[in-house]
Amino acid sequence: MKVIIYHSAILPDAPPDELDVLDEAAFMEKVLVQLGYDVIKKPFPTDYAMLSKEVTEYSPEFIVNLVETILGDGRLIGMAPLLFDHLRVPYTGCNAQSTYFSTNKLIAKQIMLNAGIPSPAFIAAADSQNKTYPEGARYLWKSVWEHASFGMDELSMKTIDSVFDAKQKLLELGISKNDFFAEEYINGREFNISVLGGNKGPEVMPVAEIVFQDYPVEKLKVVGYRSKWDENSFEYHHTVRKFLAANEEPELQEKLRKLCIQCWNVFQCSGYVRVDFRVDEIGNPWVLELNTNPCISPDAGFMAATCKAGYSENEVIERIVQDTLKYKI
Repeated sequence: MKVIIYHSAILPDAPPDELDVLDEAAFMEKVLVQLGYDVIKKPFPTDYAMLSKEVTEYSPEFIVNLVETILGDGRLIGMAPLLFDHLRVPYTGCNAQSTYFSTNKLIAKQIMLNAGIPSPAFIAAADSQNKTYPEGARYLWKSVWEHASFGMDELSMKTIDSVFDAKQKLLELGISKNDFFAEEYINGREFNISVLGGNKGPEVMPVAEIVFQDYPVEKLKVVGYRSKWDENSFEYHHTVRKFLAANEEPELQEKLRKLCIQCWNVFQCSGYVRVDFRVDEIGNPWVLELNTNPCISPDAGFMAATCKAGYSENEVIERIVQDTLKYKI
């Protein structure tokens, strides 16, 4: 059985969060070979004729979709699954629609709010004049499109204390104003929870809390870019993942698990996702983001969660493949 792994083409000046996809591709290749597949690994071509030629000639059973950016731009992430759909070849992970809707954080937040999924308030350039905002809230700048905490540095993590100031900043940004928005800062705890698909449906993995160790009182407890990618930073070494025990805070864990499944169903997910939460000081969970096709390298949070649940690497990839092929005719 033949498989093509398509990953983002890496530009010469690619940052570490984009280079990580090469580790994902190598990991997927290793496991699929162990499972008996004939695997080739390629950067995703921006030329459709080349893509069509490669897929037609190789005739894969399915494609592993690890395309996170095209031409270095995260907003183009939905193009790869759309073209795989056009070529009528199954592919791993979420479909084109759920990928696009979840990657555009403003669309994702509106979908969640319409479905009754709690998500922090936000201020965007396209807000209607009739929109109301919570009183006394503080806001953080976030990128509309990019992943991996792109844009969340010390400057963006200085909170904005008024809606007026946020709107003025968006006006000052000019042409790039639609690339960023301000999201309400939820003071509290942070959780990243993985969900794995398969023939028996989605399964929520053990609940992982992100612990901010020894952070100064004045420092915001936020998972920013340095927390994930700058190995020389304070944030990288003091932002630690901890799994809650099965019997620890059962009421909170149940709330989080139910919201994970609700997100999976509302966005019509498949394969594997991660849901990022903040939990406020009185125990209310708020969904920050739904990450379709999250990083699946061996040292990433998703694989750590599946390992905690007792699954081997091969079992995890087998279940992702099950979700890929279950609708194949």
